[in-house]
Order: sequence, then structure tokens, then C-alpha cells
Amino acid sequence: MTLYIRLNKNINPNKILHDIQQEIKKHRKDEGDLLKIEVKHATEVVEEITREQVSRHLEDRSSD
Repeated sequence: MTLYIRLNKNINPNKILHDIQQEIKKHRKDEGDLLKIEVKHATEVVEEITREQVSRHLEDRSSD
């Protein structure tokens, strides 16, 4: 579960809380689950997503 919220835009706290609540309902597995809130620079996020996609692509190619 990942929610991306741009910090340079107006933030609606009610919408954020609603989005978090919906994601928790969808993905919570047990009482030991935690919510982690982290502030990252956009380039870090893009790099992480790119690495994940490349890894998945390479795994898919190796299984062919």
C-alpha cells in the first residue's frame, strides 16, 4: 500500500484521512500491522518505482 501526496500542493486533511482509512481496510492483515508515514523527495520515489519495475521485468524474462 502506497499513497503519494505532493507536498507543494494544497492538502485536504479529510481526504488524506479518508484515503488512508480505505487503504487500511483493503490491506490490513492483523493487529500487528503498522502505518508508516515517510517524507521523500520525488526523485527518490521515482528511482524506487523504476528499480521495482526493472526487477519485475528481469524476473519475468528469466522465467521465459
